[in-house]
Amino acid sequence: MTNNVSQPHPYSKVLTVSSYLFAVIGVLAGIGVLVFLFSNEESRKDLKIALMSPFLLGGAGYIFGMSLAFLFAPVSFITGESGKKWMDMVGTKSVVAARAVCAVVALLTAALFGILPWAAATGNF
Repeated sequence: MTNNVSQPHPYSKVLTVSSYLFAVIGVLAGIGVLVFLFSNEESRKDLKIALMSPFLLGGAGYIFGMSLAFLFAPVSFITGESGKKWMDMVGTKSVVAARAVCAVVALLTAALFGILPWAAATGNF
């Protein structure tokens, strides 16, 4: 009896690990923002943003990690069976368009990653 289940492309694991790794980094950065805001009397003005920061930065980290890994994914992954679900998530069938979308998303989330902690820490919303 043969196994008809196809093996996932090895890059699938890179994409998944990258997404979760950056999500964890984002959550840790959000916790850092929380600690800073609660330790500074002046910065306790907007606690809603402070409490949301681990979730927001974790989500931004996940999206950043996925976008960055997909941006540098080999064509064999993108055009293969394993890459189909990721192409569907990006929303295009063109490899060039998918890479362009991922570059824009990575830049936007990197801006969020850098700007949100700074804005929360300084109170400049």
